[in-house]
Amino acid sequence: MHPFAAVAAKVAGSASAATLLSLGVASGLQAATPTPTPSPSTANVSHADRRLVRMAALEAEADILGLKPEQLRDDLKKGAKVSDLAKAKGLTQEQFAGRLVVAIKPRLEQLVDSKHITQAQADRILDRIQHGHIPWWNGVHRHKA
Repeated sequence: MHPFAAVAAKVAGSASAATLLSLGVASGLQAATPTPTPSPSTANVSHADRRLVRMAALEAEADILGLKPEQLRDDLKKGAKVSDLAKAKGLTQEQFAGRLVVAIKPRLEQLVDSKHITQAQADRILDRIQHGHIPWWNGVHRHKA
């Protein structure tokens, strides 16, 4: 065999061996690192499900304020704030939040039972309300396009 051919055969052989090893190592690494799957508590809620949660919040707030949900929605579209409407009823933010938790809880339980949201998501919503995050408290905030 010609010396040049011998060197070429060794280089080609070592290159193919290196390629096979790198493929084996890469596939081994892929098998070793599982693909993360979102847990139900952190999975994204679909647009339709978010709409159901917003509707539940609107209905609960309307109940507390003694309004129909449609009237509250119209008032919010005209620039009203839930804080102003609550203040007119003599309610502080803490009082309103407490009543809102009681009013929205059965609605969220229905959404959990119908598998629109998880219990963890419902608990997070209740926790946020208890800590002062009241939907539409400061009015409707439009997203900029």
